[in-house]
Amino acid sequence: MLKDIPKLVSELNENDLIYILTFNRDSDNNFISYTEGIEMIVKYTNVPIYGSWDFYLNKGIVGGKITAGFLQGATAAKQALQFLKGEPIDNIDIILDGASEYMFDYHFLTRNNVNINELPKDSIIINRPEKFLEKYQSVLLNIFVSLFILVLAILYKAKQKESSMRANYTQRLESKVKERTIKLKEANQKLEWLSNIDGLTQIFNRRYFDTVLSQELLNHQKSKETLVLMICDIDYFKRYNDTYGHLAGDDCIKMVASILKAHCKKNTEIVARYGGEEFALIMPKTSHNEAKERAEAIRLSIADKALPHQSSDLGDFVSISIGVAVMNATKTTTIENIIGLADEALYKSKNSGRNKTTVKSN
Repeated sequence: MLKDIPKLVSELNENDLIYILTFNRDSDNNFISYTEGIEMIVKYTNVPIYGSWDFYLNKGIVGGKITAGFLQGATAAKQALQFLKGEPIDNIDIILDGASEYMFDYHFLTRNNVNINELPKDSIIINRPEKFLEKYQSVLLNIFVSLFILVLAILYKAKQKESSMRANYTQRLESKVKERTIKLKEANQKLEWLSNIDGLTQIFNRRYFDTVLSQELLNHQKSKETLVLMICDIDYFKRYNDTYGHLAGDDCIKMVASILKAHCKKNTEIVARYGGEEFALIMPKTSHNEAKERAEAIRLSIADKALPHQSSDLGDFVSISIGVAVMNATKTTTIENIIGLADEALYKSKNSGRNKTTVKSN
């Protein structure tokens, strides 16, 4: 039974693992999609989870040598073109292992204490955090080299000037250095900003969300005021992509992001792309009632857009499910506590029919 899954997976021990098939049905013949199934399993177990397809990545599986849908399609298309160009069928190679790659999820590698250095060479690792200096090493190097060359040139010219011109030249030199310093500062600030922004939606990314949530939790532990975390998920988004295509899916994600950003009322509030079709909104010093009202306002704003979604079980338009955590932070409260509470609320909204708001308090 679907309802028995949380209990079953929570009772597994450290010597067990879970392997998820693409399609599943429970004893009542109810279909369980891979998205719904893996969300439920990840929530209630700590044992490693494996699957055979790359669409499980970023949803809870550790990884391994798994089938890459895009690579599989590209391989099949290549063979089809050979056939269409008149190549005899006997001359077309049979490919037994052309659509699999070593792919892993960094979050679940670390969760299961897997040493990354022991993975096969050329493995693909998603969600691996990039250090700022590693990401922009070449840009920073060019900046520092240019500055060094400029300083050398200025020093060389300064030595060629007559003593009567030195005072005037020094003044101009200081002005140039000041201007260059300002430009360098502006460039560094721009690079820092870009490292915190999600490329598709232009709202904050998961990296910046983690940083802000950690700082806000410390602030609220001191002030003892309530901290609200809202997590939103677009209903049946996989079906939306399958029906309208990924470009339309990107537009749908950008539309939801813009609405969430418009609902940030205070300078201290941020909205971030939490992952895929999920978004998170941090609302410091917000009451239970206000959090519920604002979540409902967001949900209704999405509905008012009336973006067509003919594959949804909820109607003809795009909708979202929302989970809201209202946390009275104490010294022992952790980031995992507040995210876990918001996840529970979101799961309840989705499990009770979707297109709903659920608020939970600690």
